[in-house]
Amino acid sequence: MARLMRSYCIYFYREAGLAKLLAQAQSSHRPASEALAVKKMHILTEPERSAAVARYQEMLQVAVVATEFDVSRETVRRILRDNNIKTVRKPTFTASQLAEIQARYIAGESTVQLGKKYEVAASTIGDALRGVGIVLRRPVANRW
Repeated sequence: MARLMRSYCIYFYREAGLAKLLAQAQSSHRPASEALAVKKMHILTEPERSAAVARYQEMLQVAVVATEFDVSRETVRRILRDNNIKTVRKPTFTASQLAEIQARYIAGESTVQLGKKYEVAASTIGDALRGVGIVLRRPVANRW
């Protein structure tokens, strides 16, 4: 009985997923065959892998390299990791911006207000402040 229920559930969810894809295809004004087409995975050859590593070392942007070589960002990260190259995150704030954020937070502005000013999430502001050793205040009100 359990096996029958399991196979029914798998069938039901598979059919529900297909119905959802078909509905999206019809609403997108594209032929169903085009909307349901699965992108073929691109496998990089060894020279392409070396070129991707060199390109990353030139510009340090995983997303750009992934787009240029038609692979996912995770594939680029894996290639870099296999070549013992650490990926570098671009700093969110410059030193002067971080100093200004610290001063304004200490003066009483909230992380939400600072996030709106710098066009980032409040959690990004909080992470930056914690990174320089500032203990965050408790929220004054519920933001939601």
